[in-house]
Amino acid sequence: MSVNRRQVLHVHNKAERKRQRADLGRLSSLVVTPRTETRYSKAVKEVFYFMKEEGISLPDSHDDLDRVLSQYIEHLWEGGEGRSEASNAVAGLQHFLPNLRKNLPSSWRLLGAWQRSELPCRAPPLTWETLCSICGVFVSQGHTGAAVALCVAFDGMLRTGEMLNVKASDVVISADSLTAVVSLGLTKGGKRRGVEETVVLDDPLVVSLLTVLLTSRKGGQKLIPLSQAKFRHMFAEALKKLDLEEIGFKPYSIRRGGATWYLNATGSMSKVCVKGRWSSEKCARIYVNDGLTTLAKLAFSRKANKLCAKYRSSFLRLIK
Repeated sequence: MSVNRRQVLHVHNKAERKRQRADLGRLSSLVVTPRTETRYSKAVKEVFYFMKEEGISLPDSHDDLDRVLSQYIEHLWEGGEGRSEASNAVAGLQHFLPNLRKNLPSSWRLLGAWQRSELPCRAPPLTWETLCSICGVFVSQGHTGAAVALCVAFDGMLRTGEMLNVKASDVVISADSLTAVVSLGLTKGGKRRGVEETVVLDDPLVVSLLTVLLTSRKGGQKLIPLSQAKFRHMFAEALKKLDLEEIGFKPYSIRRGGATWYLNATGSMSKVCVKGRWSSEKCARIYVNDGLTTLAKLAFSRKANKLCAKYRSSFLRLIK
């Protein structure tokens, strides 16, 4: 049984528990991930830099800090910065100073107003046809494994990190070769619930492609032996080759597209919610309905349509 590096197994042996916990470090270092703490630290430093530039003295009460933080949020809003800068500043201060929780009402009200007033610019969902076009580009460049992984991510509604972390040993093909179970370990949602997640692939074409790919992968090897940065670069280059770079597709468009396609195929939001591992049907509905609206507005150039058709045809010929 594999154990996440930020978890320990519950064992009855005190010495073994002590050893495992020593490997993880102090509990205070496990509250958030190192990456999140780095993001919080950077955001909080920007708050203090703002105070220095504005000649604001260090607040000596929660109310004073709330007023200063509210000024900072207004500063970010007026300066055209992203909302994540503001939310990281507020969350970061509460992380480093836990007694600030529930003591920054004005700051949270401004964040709420920001969220209501500025809709997020979500990456548009990919259709199966456009995904196949990208796969065709990947195959033409010798990245067949990456093309198969895109299909797996689409059918399983995987996040980019989940797709890149899947190893051959995480996949179990059914006896009739019609379905595959993929173990995802502790995903973003799994960490919140404290359980490892799995997803079932039920598209026969995707399962057959995955089965062939697994013959060239050993147990510990990843389906795509690429870093996130390398994969994102490849993805962006494929869009450029298809004349789609201005549309706004991102790797996350694969998960969004998979969810939208699955709703059209099944007509069931509940099934989408289960397969996509959303915590509530309400969240999934907002996510998918927004995708459907975006799809209706998408328009490719004549050049893009021609290139997509070319690479899509080459990919489909290869897999059929």
